[in-house]
Amino acid sequence: MRGSTRVAALAIVPLAAVTLVNTARAQVVFSVPGGSSGGTNTFGPPPTPTNFFSSALGSLNNITGEKQGVSFAFSTYSGGAGTARAFLGGGSVTGTLPANTVIPVAYSFTLGATGGLTVSSWTLTLSINGATQTIAAGGAGTGVFAGSGNYTVGGSPVVGSFFDPQLAINFTTPSGEALTLTMDSNTDGFAINATAIPEPTTYAAVFGVGALGIALIRRWRRPLAVG
Repeated sequence: MRGSTRVAALAIVPLAAVTLVNTARAQVVFSVPGGSSGGTNTFGPPPTPTNFFSSALGSLNNITGEKQGVSFAFSTYSGGAGTARAFLGGGSVTGTLPANTVIPVAYSFTLGATGGLTVSSWTLTLSINGATQTIAAGGAGTGVFAGSGNYTVGGSPVVGSFFDPQLAINFTTPSGEALTLTMDSNTDGFAINATAIPEPTTYAAVFGVGALGIALIRRWRRPLAVG
């Protein structure tokens, strides 16, 4: 969904009694354009991911949502076609995911390019225990991409699993140019158990309303003084 407006709304959905435990890791892998061996179409050294972030979105019914992301800038030496694969993070799922559980996910990121480098397509996938499903995909072009999708657990319960989100970016370049992936920790990222990428102000608003509601209920239930 290219150029869509980012939605600042927290939507943690009750699924199963699980807690997502993040393991901070981020990696960017590039294929070699023009073939599997070097020649004149080798790329530059793999970039070091920057701005990797990971944060909890809050818990509901024993579910802890997870928001994570990574940025990078990569410069090519020469022309060719290739694929950049960004592993956005990942984490463990402690507990059981029942069969056919629908897990909502959200994403928001920006793709950029210089000169003649062209992004031909991108695909966002999520793997749980090695079972991979496509969450979203886009066509040619750069810009801001934001939206949501679902991961559906198969016909058998998943126990003690590991989730692994990955963004694959296919591109071509006639010469040495640059490709960038940008995720701002305030407004972007990959979020599991969410239907939209929430901003920090949204966290405060949601939890503030919840605290106010609890306080009002307690006050309403307080017995009247007799005297």
